[in-house]
Amino acid sequence: MLTDYRKYYVLLCILSINLFGQENPDSLLSAVRLKLSNNPDKVIEVAEKVLDLDNINNKTKIDALFSLANAYTAKRNFKKALQYGLQSKKIAEENHYINHQIGALNVILLQYYQLKMYDKALSYLDIADGLVRSYPHKDSIRGLIGNNYALRGMIYNYQFNNELAIKFLKKSVAEYQTDPNNPYMIANQCIAIQNIGSCYLNQNKIDSAQIIFSEAITLGKKISNNNALGYAYLGLAQANILVAKTTEAEYNLNSALLLSKELRDPFLERDLYKWVSLTALLKMIGPDTMNI
Repeated sequence: MLTDYRKYYVLLCILSINLFGQENPDSLLSAVRLKLSNNPDKVIEVAEKVLDLDNINNKTKIDALFSLANAYTAKRNFKKALQYGLQSKKIAEENHYINHQIGALNVILLQYYQLKMYDKALSYLDIADGLVRSYPHKDSIRGLIGNNYALRGMIYNYQFNNELAIKFLKKSVAEYQTDPNNPYMIANQCIAIQNIGSCYLNQNKIDSAQIIFSEAITLGKKISNNNALGYAYLGLAQANILVAKTTEAEYNLNSALLLSKELRDPFLERDLYKWVSLTALLKMIGPDTMNI
């Protein structure tokens, strides 16, 4: 059973939307965005303090709500994240902030996706796509457009429509590559690429999977994103195991285990130990005797 890339942190970075300004209190939110993966409680603390400030403008309020939604997504509290997404959508609609509406819809549909309410998620995606088509300044929302493509691809991935999933995930990668030096766009690209790797594993295209997970590792190293690296190493190890490259699999699993201990990600650790056990068993009895 292949690791389910549709469950992990993957979508957290996708929603790290670069809508923040550089002046206080916006800079407070900007400063903690990179802590989403390894310290969501700190993000919650800062975002709640921002919301408690007097006379903050509506855009800052929405950004704080986005941060809270992202942080609770990281904590796997999808229902609470959904509440903050709906609050941000309401404020964005009342003030006609189209880009923030698209971002809020991304937050909302992600939670429906995580809650396995895929039809609901797709319906919100359709609304977001409509707003994107009508938005005149598309160069300013390339990340959001990439998010929409990536989320649609991941839903199709979950439904095992691999060809369609790959089509949309590749579109998302192209959008993220429009800003090659932005660490959030690189993180999102890494996420999309790993999901393409998941599709290749589903299709038993092991060589393609190994190539693309290696690419994800390179991107993860570029921005020192240990969460992305952990899952990329795991994906590459899975591909290694499926072609009986147990030595390479052990190396990649051990690399991921070192990262998981630092990240304290129970989902990553659970999957890693499952595949470490399988690798050890394969070495004992030989790959030809098992149906992987």
